Amino acid sequence: MKIRGFMAILLMASVIVLALYIVKTGEKGMIEEKVSAFDRAKHQLTEVNMQSLERLITMYSAQHGALPKSLDDLSVLGPMTTGKKDAWSRELKYERISDLNFRLTSSGPDLRFGTEDDIVKEF
Repeated sequence: MKIRGFMAILLMASVIVLALYIVKTGEKGMIEEKVSAFDRAKHQLTEVNMQSLERLITMYSAQHGALPKSLDDLSVLGPMTTGKKDAWSRELKYERISDLNFRLTSSGPDLRFGTEDDIVKEF
């Protein structure tokens, strides 16, 4: 019995020491910072993909006199070097707003359209 009590106290002390170490070194903060940086990089990559698609859509419009009906119409320009997906591997949504303007939307990190983390670009 005395050995079990001693082991329980030793285990509790180890947990306390580990918790103090994490608080003191800021390990949790560093992990959160790295995750945040990764999320920002995905956001920026999605915006770059959208800008590349904007150039292709503009080129299509100049050649055909109208915006494409869908992103699939861009295949007539040749192989696409940028995909039609965002950094979360989800299809970008393409919408014609008018004869001259369009919108590209990424569902963002939560992978659902119509939420506040969507990435929306109008051209």
